[in-house]
Amino acid sequence: MPRMTALRPALSSLRSLRSRAARGAIGRLTRLRRTRRRWLVPVAAVLGALTGAGYGLATPAEYAATSYVIAVPAAGSDPAAAMGLAQAYGRVASDVAVVGGAQTEAGVTAAALRAAVQTATSPDTPMISVTARSGRPRQAARMADAVARALVRKGADTQAGTGVKVLEFTRAAVPAAPVSPSP
Repeated sequence: MPRMTALRPALSSLRSLRSRAARGAIGRLTRLRRTRRRWLVPVAAVLGALTGAGYGLATPAEYAATSYVIAVPAAGSDPAAAMGLAQAYGRVASDVAVVGGAQTEAGVTAAALRAAVQTATSPDTPMISVTARSGRPRQAARMADAVARALVRKGADTQAGTGVKVLEFTRAAVPAAPVSPSP
């Protein structure tokens, strides 16, 4: 028994050392978790900025050129017919019938022309804007003008029946700067 009493303080100090070590380890883990939480937002922001810059540098520049076409009612014709025809031509401008006639002039395939050209019409005026996008500025202007001229040719084919003349209002200017976001 005398030996047991001599070992009790040693066991007690060993337990207190273990509990101190465990508390210290828990404290270190807690501090590490807090530090990770503090650094999470800045690290995510830097990672996002680097990813965005990489995407901006890897994505080629894109240019857009816009040409305008206008529908003019013939003498004695209803002006509302010109508005309706402009709306209709705006919807079919990227159709195969129009784009097919413009592909040789634009120098690209019909599928590429359909993918690159967008049209918009105004609800107030009988005007159609034809916007083409390309990696080369001159090609963008050439595609927009080709589709606009194809619309004019389509309008000339139907002018006798509709009483509306379709004219090229403005040609597309060669864009000086890309419309895609800069890096």
